[in-house]
Amino acid sequence: MSLTSIAALCVKTAATFKDMYATTKIEIFSLCARGLLAITAQQERYSHTAIVKTPFWNELQAALALVCNEGCQEDLQAEGFRILEAVMLIMREASLRMGNERTKEEAELLAFFEQSGNWQANDGTLVSDYYYSRIPRTVQRKLRAYP
Repeated sequence: MSLTSIAALCVKTAATFKDMYATTKIEIFSLCARGLLAITAQQERYSHTAIVKTPFWNELQAALALVCNEGCQEDLQAEGFRILEAVMLIMREASLRMGNERTKEEAELLAFFEQSGNWQANDGTLVSDYYYSRIPRTVQRKLRAYP
């Protein structure tokens, strides 16, 4: 499923997270809503630039479907964290492919990801490995192959 085809799920999930943030003030909900709306607003760009086949495309789709179709109210915060990680990886790849060109919203969200202390370059997690190592290496290799 392409990013374009999941745009409606992104918008619906963003609305859910906005509502949750309004009542709980848990930051993960605000960050998720902002990230989902940012990639939806730039879906043309993302559909052309974010092409590395990572497990996070499937993670994003599964988490969006879970939130939208099943509600998962008992663990919405965990699903929000899962969605935020996937969105950050998609943004990271698109940004690198576009020569670090970012919208203001993307820049703020990526800065949060890099500065929050939750994800470190060598923390041993799959998300950090992709964010700091695999995606940059893959993008550099692809860019060198197509001058």
